[in-house]
Amino acid sequence: MDNGIPLENLVRLRHLSSGREFLAPESYVYHRNGKVYCKDYSDACLEIAEGDRLSVINATPMGYLVKKNGVIGWYRLS
Repeated sequence: MDNGIPLENLVRLRHLSSGREFLAPESYVYHRNGKVYCKDYSDACLEIAEGDRLSVINATPMGYLVKKNGVIGWYRLS
């Protein structure tokens, strides 16, 4: 996908305190002091209405990672 992340560049992560698993772009994952971290990422879907202003952070095969009113989340086309 142009301007996107191929599916093979997505990794499955698990949030330790909640146990939730989610997919994230590999480029968001980093290692520090023997631990794995994921920076500034959310798997939440934002409610988007016509006319809302969005800042596109990344376009992926899963949709668009965007920021709306300071909140990071996903906008997925139906």
